Amino acid sequence: MNFKKNIAIVSFGTLLEWAEFTFFAYMADYLSSLFFFVDDPTFARLKIYGVFAASYIMRPVGAIIFGHIGDVQ
Repeated sequence: MNFKKNIAIVSFGTLLEWAEFTFFAYMADYLSSLFFFVDDPTFARLKIYGVFAASYIMRPVGAIIFGHIGDVQ
C-alpha cells in the first residue's frame, strides 16, 4: 500500500471513532434517563458522563495493552 492510502484509511478510522464519542455526548440526556433511574436527573447525567469518561480513558490503556498486536507484521 502506498503512503497516501494509509493516511486516508487511518484518518477515516479516527473520524469514525471521534464521531462515536460525539454522538454519545449529544445523547447523554436521553441515555441517562434510559439507563439510570434516579430521582435526580443531574445525578443520572453525572453517571452517564462518568461512563463517557471511562470509555475515553480506556483508549490509551487499550493501546498500551493491545497495541503490540497491531504492530506485528
